[in-house]
Amino acid sequence: MPLTFSFDPVVTPELRDGLLDLWTDVTNAGGAVGFVPPSGTLTMQVAPGEYEVVVTRGPEYSAWPQSWPASGEPVDLRTANGTLNATLAHVVDTTGWVSADLHVHAVNSPDSSVPNEQRALAFLYVGPAHALLTINYRSELYLARRIEVGMTMLAEDASDETKSRILLEVQRSLDHFDRQFPALGLGQLLVGPEPAETGLSAYLAANMDAKVDGARLPDVLQFDPALSYGLVEYLRTLDMLKGLGWSPRRCVPHGGHQMSLNIAAGLGLGGNESYPDLFQPFGGFPDGVKVENSFITMPDLPGIGFEGKSNLISVMRELSD
Repeated sequence: MPLTFSFDPVVTPELRDGLLDLWTDVTNAGGAVGFVPPSGTLTMQVAPGEYEVVVTRGPEYSAWPQSWPASGEPVDLRTANGTLNATLAHVVDTTGWVSADLHVHAVNSPDSSVPNEQRALAFLYVGPAHALLTINYRSELYLARRIEVGMTMLAEDASDETKSRILLEVQRSLDHFDRQFPALGLGQLLVGPEPAETGLSAYLAANMDAKVDGARLPDVLQFDPALSYGLVEYLRTLDMLKGLGWSPRRCVPHGGHQMSLNIAAGLGLGGNESYPDLFQPFGGFPDGVKVENSFITMPDLPGIGFEGKSNLISVMRELSD
């Protein structure tokens, strides 16, 4: 059953800028914003004073305390440290859903060929059993819709009647996007992967005003092992991909840290997205490693490489003391 997502309140550039301004105001006022790790415990350093605390985990969970957004949980840190225990309730039934990181790199990223004037992009992924339409603007997901027509059905029946089912759902979603976000223009619709013999891209291009192009999605799979629940789950994902005919060489982890770098080297993946000078001390390469013609030689080190970076291991040892 097709499902359309809409945001309440509507996510406008003004709302996004307002949230960023709020984050900045909190920091400038001496407050702090932190991300709770999987352990569930977060220690934050702030100046002595009186504060309000709020804990959230996105729309899937409740916010803490119940008084939010009218007010946060008061805590007095003028004379002593404080400890708070927050419990968030799972308020959205996610049975049958798959969590994913859907984003488009900014135009300043070297791996992006998308100009600023086409920042709003629609992607139509045609999977074996169904298709997934997403619309992204400036690296943010604005709309997602599942369409109950996939490669299997297209391979069996690539008639205009079958393709018109996809066209109808795509056009409904694009119309909804235009109504919800009239200030944002749609640059193009990227379709992939798609067997050329189905003619889906050509059919959509002939019956839509939007520019339609092939996304060439099978080239690279760029998901981060750390964001995919670690090495064990990443290995399970590689096994699943192998069953679908994908080579590990098609996987180039996104993340730019030592964990993804060492996993890419250890598993013989196609490469790793690394930033020699950014995200220090986690980014870059082990001490003494040089980039030559886009390749590096990894040193023979155990684990995930923390010990190989003197500026990283010194921070980790300091935190563990």
